[in-house]
Amino acid sequence: MYKEYRDVIVSAAVEQMYIEMSGRHRAKWSSIVILRVEELSNNECIRNSIKQFHTTEIKFPIIRNIYRSEQNGLNSCFKANRPCVTIKN
Repeated sequence: MYKEYRDVIVSAAVEQMYIEMSGRHRAKWSSIVILRVEELSNNECIRNSIKQFHTTEIKFPIIRNIYRSEQNGLNSCFKANRPCVTIKN
């Protein structure tokens, strides 16, 4: 089985592999054998889930919560509707 993981250090990538194998395939840590660990260049990657992070224009959303006012009329403990949480750019 061939796996690719993206991480800063090799030991963290190996730990990601152990966690994924135990979660998805129910494999025990003692039954997993790692044959080789190597660093790949961007051109050598095969998996699309890893290739999506190779671009320099990647953007992640910044989520900011807008809380309700602290005025007495708006500060009830029990609301009929959930509070409005919006995403602003």
